[in-house]
Amino acid sequence: MLTTEGYRDILHIARHKKPFNFSNYQDLPWQRYPLVRRRDRRRCPSASSATARLLVPLDEERARAEVES
Repeated sequence: MLTTEGYRDILHIARHKKPFNFSNYQDLPWQRYPLVRRRDRRRCPSASSATARLLVPLDEERARAEVES
């Protein structure tokens, strides 16, 4: 999976909804089995503002290098 810098773990964090918010003893199977293993998540610098204005353009060469590694 290729994602922008700083958002490598966003899918894992987003799946952290807990049925019982304050219980430390609940089994969270979606945390044990992530959609993509962390070592398979690649990062590439790019950023946009809240209004979709491009702040840091995608470095296509680095993106290709990350995907190929």
